[in-house]
Amino acid sequence: MTGLSRAFLAAGAACVIVTLWKIDDEKSFELMTSFYREYKTCRDAAVSLQRAMSLLKAKDDTKSPIYWGAFSIVGASGEGLNGP
Repeated sequence: MTGLSRAFLAAGAACVIVTLWKIDDEKSFELMTSFYREYKTCRDAAVSLQRAMSLLKAKDDTKSPIYWGAFSIVGASGEGLNGP
């Protein structure tokens, strides 16, 4: 994962969201949909990911860390996804 993340950062990405283990596609879709919904309002990737994780934690079928705990941000997350 580190090598792939570095490749995206070297290519100009401000940050990259990665997972540490394989995640269920349906739950990943749910988390990322929530992430981008939050990102549209606050424009901070780290805050948006934290809020999206909190939404999954609050639901009975996704409260286990197996559904949200693997996600992490590599890079300058406070600058957002499109740079400063």
